[in-house]
Amino acid sequence: DSKKDYEEKKLQMQQSMYLSSQWQKIDNELYTKSIYYEPTRLASYYD
Repeated sequence: DSKKDYEEKKLQMQQSMYLSSQWQKIDNELYTKSIYYEPTRLASYYD
């Protein structure tokens, strides 16, 4: 019984780790995009 509990907990942990790593990937992409596009957007304002 406790082995089953353990397996379920392990699965939940893996899922949440996976989800958070997915979110981190998305965050990194957004951050990179904003860093990349921000200067060009500002430059176009001052043109």
